[in-house]
Amino acid sequence: MKFNQPQYFSDHFKIDKTKLKELGVFDPILNFDTKVFVDPLLLKKSSSELLRSAAKTFDDFFITLLDLLKISEQEGDKPWRQAKKIVKFSEYKYTCIGYGSDSINGSGSGAYLNDKILQSAKDIIHFAKDDPKIFLILPLLEEGIGADIISDMTQNIIDQHICDFTVDVMRKLGLEPNCKHKSRNGVVYDLVGNPFITTKSNKNCPIKLLPNDILLDLPLADSFDEWLSEMADHNSDLRDSINKHLGGGFFEETKKKRKESLLDLLKSDKAFFVEVLEALKNHDFSHYDIEEDWQGLHRWLKDAEKFVKFKPASKVGFLNDDLEEIFLAVGEIVDHFKYSIEKEELWRIFWTSQYSELVHVKEFYSQMLFYMVANSWVSSKNNNLNMIRLINKETKLIDFRFYVSGKYAVNVQIKHSDNYNGLKKGYDKTIDQKISRSKERDFYLVMNFNEDPSKQLTAIKKSAKEGFKILEIDVVDQENKQTDIFEFGAMEMDLETDFEFDNMFTEYEGASKTKDKYSEEKRKGGLNSYQKYKPLRDKVFELCELELKTGKYKSALKLCEVISYKIEEEHPELLEDFEPYQVHSDDGGGWTKPTFYGWCNEVYKRCP
Repeated sequence: MKFNQPQYFSDHFKIDKTKLKELGVFDPILNFDTKVFVDPLLLKKSSSELLRSAAKTFDDFFITLLDLLKISEQEGDKPWRQAKKIVKFSEYKYTCIGYGSDSINGSGSGAYLNDKILQSAKDIIHFAKDDPKIFLILPLLEEGIGADIISDMTQNIIDQHICDFTVDVMRKLGLEPNCKHKSRNGVVYDLVGNPFITTKSNKNCPIKLLPNDILLDLPLADSFDEWLSEMADHNSDLRDSINKHLGGGFFEETKKKRKESLLDLLKSDKAFFVEVLEALKNHDFSHYDIEEDWQGLHRWLKDAEKFVKFKPASKVGFLNDDLEEIFLAVGEIVDHFKYSIEKEELWRIFWTSQYSELVHVKEFYSQMLFYMVANSWVSSKNNNLNMIRLINKETKLIDFRFYVSGKYAVNVQIKHSDNYNGLKKGYDKTIDQKISRSKERDFYLVMNFNEDPSKQLTAIKKSAKEGFKILEIDVVDQENKQTDIFEFGAMEMDLETDFEFDNMFTEYEGASKTKDKYSEEKRKGGLNSYQKYKPLRDKVFELCELELKTGKYKSALKLCEVISYKIEEEHPELLEDFEPYQVHSDDGGGWTKPTFYGWCNEVYKRCP
């Protein structure tokens, strides 16, 4: 199955990206929803006067709703019907943001959720005091009302302001309109059409533009419990109130339990409701930095273009509808992806700066990069391999399925090694779902951002099943790897003959007696550790020499990974007294560096 190449608004209309940046305008991907959302709390802070005034429109909408619900005596009476008529929010696909999959068709609102919004509003009007800001808490009161629903609702309410902003940007960019559009309030606008999307009447869907500074990656509706916990750290009155109503253990509860407790309390306790509302109104929220885009929510397309151009893909060619042939073809794509990252220094694009700290991208970014790379292979006219993306309804993450006719299929999943809730759990769930293995095979790619494999990665390697190929891709920041004196010169010495432990502590010469005593204890500790670890060290040397005779390794680190796995599987008794491994078993951290790696590195350096 071939697909329309995702394309930025700026690229399609040949607009200078620098100009868009100067105007502070979000550059949408026209045929793919970007996972950012409009948050009503950011409207009043926008650099655009047109959007700042939208904050009043948002308030006025809920004042009207508040008045109607106050005079409604029962569900179905005239005020209720009028209220229901204005709470009619459709999916807002014009801005190309939200939770769409391979299009701009997101989850939308729908009649059911509109009714839930209305009913929740009715439930809290007795807290109102004529303050429309009570509806900021509305999305926090119902399951299913998340970031995408609130974003669609907000955009529907302020639709006229978005249209005005779009027309203003079009004028500044010199864009000529090519389609007419009637806004929510009935005003007709001349806009530009989205060439990839048509309406029910077979006309181009209009494009509406947004400023960057009203967009969030995870609005309050999806992270309210975390926000409230953070606020409580700085607001003693709020923290005392939570402790009083929910107990001190609230902050140690699971995310699900915290949210359930908060929802119950917000609906039942007026004083707590008002206290939270005041904190919410006074908090200074910040928008998502789409230029830095540390999560990779938007720049994946730009980076994928670099990725593909840097090392053009090969052609798959025509395949027989045979499981083994499909598996080998997909294996080539996977190997190309892995090689480009590890050997061509494309690991760099997975890292960026957030608040002066180096962080890596989210899983979505890695998945979309693979999608674009794989597509560069299967999009050739001279092949019959198809690829589709399947959206997991629970996680909203992406799986990939390769096939010729559909009789056989090879699936690829991409996870991050530090996805603490999803890596092992996702692997086990996938195994459970694959009842029949006769017509399918799977690649399970794990992007490892740490120098040592995570505990979960080690666990799934141990539980590998037939038909599943687990492949680790090293995306470690090579320029900021931690080093240790044990890794190099010291480990190349023969500890039995010419290694002087005192040499490691020359910094203590001339120091106080306390430090001299410390040096002596360290010296004794080192000798004791050497004797205790000698059987393990000897076995590591033996296995390293055998491996280097039978295979080629491009780095000591790769050799270390193989040997550590063999030791765990075949000689676990040797690890019983190895302190770094025992600590690792308790806290889940890495255990091979510096000592174990140093042994492997010593053999690697001396063997041809």
